[in-house]
This record gives sequence, C-alpha cells and structure tokens, in this order.
Amino acid sequence: MSLLTRLRLLFNTEMSSALDRAEDPRQVLDYAYNQQQELLIRLRRGLVDVATSKQQLEHQAQRLQNRIPQLDDQARRAVTAGRDDLARVAIERRWLALNEVEGLNKQIAEVEADKQRLAGQERTLQVRVEQFRTHREVVSARYSAAEAEVRLKESLAGVSGELAELSMAVGRAEERADRLQARARAIDSLVDLGSFPPLGGGDFLEAELLHIMVSPDGKWYWDGIAQEWKPVAAAAAAAKPPEPKAQPAPERGLSSFAGTVRSEDLAYGQTVLVWARWILIGTGLLLSFWSPQSLTTLQIQLAAIIALAFGNFYLHVQLLRGHPALDNVVYGASAADIAVITALVLVQGGYPSPVFIFYFAAIVGISVAFPTWMTAGYTAIVIGIYGIICLATAPGDEYPAVFTRLLMIAAIAVCGNLFARSESNRRTDAIRIHDELLDEVEQEIATPPATQPAAPVA
Repeated sequence: MSLLTRLRLLFNTEMSSALDRAEDPRQVLDYAYNQQQELLIRLRRGLVDVATSKQQLEHQAQRLQNRIPQLDDQARRAVTAGRDDLARVAIERRWLALNEVEGLNKQIAEVEADKQRLAGQERTLQVRVEQFRTHREVVSARYSAAEAEVRLKESLAGVSGELAELSMAVGRAEERADRLQARARAIDSLVDLGSFPPLGGGDFLEAELLHIMVSPDGKWYWDGIAQEWKPVAAAAAAAKPPEPKAQPAPERGLSSFAGTVRSEDLAYGQTVLVWARWILIGTGLLLSFWSPQSLTTLQIQLAAIIALAFGNFYLHVQLLRGHPALDNVVYGASAADIAVITALVLVQGGYPSPVFIFYFAAIVGISVAFPTWMTAGYTAIVIGIYGIICLATAPGDEYPAVFTRLLMIAAIAVCGNLFARSESNRRTDAIRIHDELLDEVEQEIATPPATQPAAPVA
C-alpha cells in the first residue's frame, strides 16, 4: 500500500468518524421526510398538469367534431348550386377535421393513461409517506429515550465529563488536605524535638534560654549582664570605623541625556532608536522593489539599506544582551541614518522623491533618545541639507510645500523631545519615591521598639 493510499484511507476514516459523531439521526429522518413531502407535492402538480392537458385536448376535439356537420351542409349546398369546386373544398376540410379528431382522440387516450398511472403513483407515494412519518416518529422517540437513558446512566456512574472532573477535583482536594495534615504533624514533632532553629539564627537551646531571660524570672540575669557588658559595648562602638558609602558604577549608554538618568532610561532611548531604524529599513526595502527606476539605482539603494541593517543588528544584539552601545557609536549610527536617507533622496531626483518621509522616523528616534541640544543639532542639519536639495530640485511654485515639509521635521523633533523629557522625569520621580519608601522601611527596621520592664512577681 503506497503512502498516498494510506493517507487517503486515514483521511476517509477520520472524516467518517467525525461525521458520525456530528450526525443526528432525528435530523436525518426529518430531512428524508421533507424530501418525500416535496416529491409528493411535485407528483400532484404533475397530475394536475396532465388533467389540464386532457381537458384542453377534449375541448379541441369537441370543437372539430361540431364543425363536421357544418362542412357536410356546405358541401350539399355547393352541389345544389352547381359549384362542384366549392363542394370539393368542403369535403377536403371535412376529411381533415375527421383526421384531426381521430388524432386528438388518440392523444386523449394516452393522456388519460398517464393520468391514471400518475394517480396510482400518487396514491402509492402517499401511503409510503404516511408510513415513513409514523416510522420517523417512532425512531425519533426511541433515539431520544435512549439518549436520555445513556446520559442518566453516565451521570449515575460518574462517567460523564462534569461529574468525572468534579470527582477528580474532590479527590485532589482530599489528598492535599491529608498531605498538609501530615506535614503539620511532622513539623510539630520536629519542633518538639528541637530540630528547627528559631528565626534569625541560633539553635533550640538558645531559644529556650532567650525565653527564660525575657520572662519575669530572668530579671536577675538582665541586671547582671547590663552591668558587665555596658563598658565593653561602648568601647566597641567608639572603635568601629564608619562604613564607606558605595559609589555607583558608571553607566554606559546615552549618559548625556540627563545627568541623573538611570540605565533603564538609556536603554529605553536606544530601544526606540533601534526599532525606528528597523521600520526605516523595512519600508526602504519595500519602496525599492515597488518602483525601481533602474538597475544601478536599485543596487545603490539595496547596498545602503543592507549596510544600515547590519549596523542596526549589532546595536539590537547589544541591547538584548543588556549592554547598550557607547554614546559615540549611537551618535554615529544616527548620522549614518541621515546620510543614507539623503543619498536615497538624491538618487531619486531630490524633491520628487518620496523617501523624505524617512527623515521623520530618524528624527523621532533621535529626539526620544538624545539630549535636547543634540536633538536640535541633528534636526538643524537635516533641515539644512534637505532644504538645500529641495531648493536645487523643486520648481518655484513648490516652495510652500518644501517649507511645510521642513516645518514638520522640526515639529516632530520638538514633540519627541518633550515626550522623552516627560518620560524621564516620570521615571525619576518614581525612583525617588521608591528610594524614600525603602529608607523609611530601613529606619523602622533599624529602630527597635521600646520594651516595657516586666513587673516583679509578688
């Protein structure tokens, strides 16, 4: 057996099994009964059509039969008048009428036979439909009863899905309760034996001694220890050198963005740059293959985009490894973005090129990741370069459109930088609040609560 034959057999088997599970015998019986009803209706319509045809044929034969005496009378009058030619015409018409009547009678007999045959079939089909209706009702009732009986027995036996899942859940709950009770008894026995040390270190013996010391009967012990260890504790505190404060490790990335920005802010800025550059690369590839001007232009575009993709891949890998690139590397990559976009604009004719929209993506990444003064510098360079290109390649009536494009580049830079500053301030405030809460918690932990002296036992 070949592989294709086995696959076909497996497919047919699975499909048959799925159809058997989805098929409802009651619906099949209802469909068959409706089909028989429609067949009976069509048969009755055919019987009516046959009866109508018979009536039409009988009416036409009767009309021809009534015309024969008129033709006989016309022939006699023509002979009496000496017009043999007219008599001959009347006799020919009478003969044609008799032939038509004979043919119509034969057709009427055939139609009557068809009518009788259809009437017999209609009666037979009517009986079968009635029998099938009764059989359908009996089978549907038996199927519904059997289905209800199966569901009831499955529910009583715990085989149905809901009861089975409920029984399993109850069993798991009982097992877990038994395990927890056994664990609690084991822990109680170990605690009684002194196997578990108290919280904070020490052993069982130390815990018992501590219990004795803090009890009212241990007041004598505290009085002696206080007099003995006070001078020693004071000398140790005076001789202990102050702990040096840990200096924070220098952070890599865009450290010039804001002086106190933490590493997550720097990684966030570089992440925006990387994803903006991926969008630029993907859109550039799509536009390059969508409307290539020439083979040389396509090669230049693909070379620039591939080089940009390799550089961005390196920066993305560094981010995924948790080591953001150095500031100068990121600044150089952004300058390379602007240079590639400018080269593509020049290759495609300057002002008519739609590639200028890539400046928007590059400026968004720069404004989010770089400090304000550097964002302003990059934006001024882009506006200057693209403005010179448009002045050299755009017609005079397109200068308002050029101004609009340059204004949008500046607006995108301002909006992106404002968003970056607000996000940085928000994260700085969140870190400050978190540090203040940690300081409060540490102070509460370091300050021991005041203990009340135990009352002497009478």
